[in-house]
Amino acid sequence: MTVDLSYISQSRLEHIHKAESADAAVASMNLLDSLIDKVFRGGAKETAIRALYATINHPSDDDGPGGTAQQMRNFLDMRNVMLPEHRQRLTLELTENADETWDYAMRLDGNLLREHKGIQEEANIAELKHTRNAIAVDDYLCKLQNYAPTAASLVHRSDSFLIEQGKTGDCYALATMMGIMTNPATQKRVEGMAEVMQDNQLRLTLEVRPDASNIRDTDRLDPDRSLELDMETLATICADDAELALMRDKGYDLSLKNDVLQVDISEDKLKQIIGETRSAHTNSLIVNILEHFSGNLLLRLDKVAEETAFTQLEKDGAADSGFALIDHARVRHSGLRSDRESILAHKDRAGNYDPLIANLLGYGGGSLSLKPRSVEELSTQLKHFDRSERCLASGGAKGFVYVGMKYGQADAHGAIHGMHALLLQQIEYNADKQPVGVYLQNPWGNRREPEYYSLADLMGRKVNFAQYYPLDL
Repeated sequence: MTVDLSYISQSRLEHIHKAESADAAVASMNLLDSLIDKVFRGGAKETAIRALYATINHPSDDDGPGGTAQQMRNFLDMRNVMLPEHRQRLTLELTENADETWDYAMRLDGNLLREHKGIQEEANIAELKHTRNAIAVDDYLCKLQNYAPTAASLVHRSDSFLIEQGKTGDCYALATMMGIMTNPATQKRVEGMAEVMQDNQLRLTLEVRPDASNIRDTDRLDPDRSLELDMETLATICADDAELALMRDKGYDLSLKNDVLQVDISEDKLKQIIGETRSAHTNSLIVNILEHFSGNLLLRLDKVAEETAFTQLEKDGAADSGFALIDHARVRHSGLRSDRESILAHKDRAGNYDPLIANLLGYGGGSLSLKPRSVEELSTQLKHFDRSERCLASGGAKGFVYVGMKYGQADAHGAIHGMHALLLQQIEYNADKQPVGVYLQNPWGNRREPEYYSLADLMGRKVNFAQYYPLDL
């Protein structure tokens, strides 16, 4: 849904203010206006009236837990669904008072919609600051996209989040982001990672969790929980001028302090990312940004780690072994490892791409280590996923299940050759409450109908699973 506020006049705004309900606000349109709206505008004016009513007339947000937070949520949701060219008409004014309380005023074209004074609870003040920053980031990104009707926000925080795989084979990365961005709490956290700097760069602040390898699943079904993001190697990169220069050449300026990775992305790089036709089609630019950035970062992490390992072999006197020399030569002479365009960099290390993205966004998880050897074992694993509330149908708050399997149609000999990454949407049970099939969400388009597979079909496709979960759960 997109809200077009061009249909909202000052007199219409006054009607919305005075209305006792959304229906009453809509009913204030005269018969001819209502008919024109339904026949020629597809109900666009009614949609705008209802959306504004919800923003203006939400129950009072007193200075208590969650009050102001909900009002700010409504305000950002309202801006999120507005046409980009109209978003700057809806503004939020914040005032910090001498007594350390805060006031806010919401305005449309300078006209007051709603205000609240004397806010003193720290959590509510934090929500005000978060909202102000989110507006600044959104305005900046809309401007970079010339306020096009299809301009994407950093995060489209709603159930209409869109992702469709582009022309590169990064289904594993997109499936991971699709699962992560299903979680409303993650949407908000990602929104808070970004900041527009004075030099017009976009800064992403990523809090890395070096202790994630100590987290274990509650019933030990998947005990392999190591971080893909090697903190020691990342620290080496961020302390090496030559490595930093290589990343800077790609458009990313890195710094690391106290397990916080800051990534400054130049305006030119962002324009390149936005204009890249091979990227995924999405309404959340964080997807495209990570498609580009993570591939280049992973190549640097991988190369530095292998160089460090070879140096250690030299110290141990084992560097002359055949395997060590072959491995070192592969690192030294693989020019594409650092020269690939950002959108293609992932092709060198596809297998490690998805857990790295998960780590950067505050998620932990294992590799595709769950490999059922029988239908019975598969059934046990599926029931575990459901108990853990990691099917997408559960809302995404406790994580998701990443599915890797052979994909496509069988050839004349019954063999399936391609591999694909999908997500577990829902499990189908029989009358005896035993799993009989699954619905999987495809990164080729998360708004498509989920695909159904029986347990026997999954076994024939050599299905594997990995679980991902929020590290702050």
